[in-house]
Amino acid sequence: MLDKRIIPATMVYGKCTLEKALQTIKGRGYNSIELTIEPNFVPHYDPFSAGMAQREAFVDTVQASGMKVASIN
Repeated sequence: MLDKRIIPATMVYGKCTLEKALQTIKGRGYNSIELTIEPNFVPHYDPFSAGMAQREAFVDTVQASGMKVASIN
């Protein structure tokens, strides 16, 4: 029910890897996230400086987790 009203942000897991953040959020019953982009605070992914390999790795990581990116902040 919460996944219909609340979307957790990866910002909360800024000290973890993206894989760990997604795993933890999914383990709490959510199926989508707000991806926080702040290179100095949440270094999970920076679309402005990512090369093609980094973009593909990001997409692969999110898809493998089964999570959806609902928004980018």
